Amino acid sequence: MLKVILLKLFGRFFPKEEAISPYRINYKSYYNAGFKAVFFDIDNTLVPYDAKANDEAKELFKELREMGFKTCLISNNCKKRTATFAKDVDSSFTYKSKKPSPDAYIRAARHLDVKVNEVIFFGDQLFTDIWGANNAGMYSILVERIGEDVLTQIKLKRYLEKPVLKAYEYVKSN
Repeated sequence: MLKVILLKLFGRFFPKEEAISPYRINYKSYYNAGFKAVFFDIDNTLVPYDAKANDEAKELFKELREMGFKTCLISNNCKKRTATFAKDVDSSFTYKSKKPSPDAYIRAARHLDVKVNEVIFFGDQLFTDIWGANNAGMYSILVERIGEDVLTQIKLKRYLEKPVLKAYEYVKSN
């Protein structure tokens, strides 16, 4: 009964999966399962907050393209930050995406000519990244954040996420 209540209250925030890092994923298995695109949040998902694209990120995007995936960055950040990172990893992008609104996710899927249910989305925050991907109908994967939270509003969100994460863990284990 508690599981049903928790799912009703918090299910929209629950990821389909969790992963330690987007760099430790068997993407080929997702490709073989019919996924055609991989979308990412940038800050604290691929690199620490406000960091440039590193070699690991560049290599990941190269490998994804070689496998046949289309890629996109979905960021609430400004155009300069997002466009620079996207150029460095050779990816499509949306900026000031207003996550958790599903609009940017859906627009990006249309732009890349893929269905939303053919997209995997990686993010580090439940209330923006995962909720937005779920609202759009994408397969959401929550990753552990890279680095420390710098912005006050992110620290507050992390605090508010704690009971939702506890509910998720309970539902997952029962």
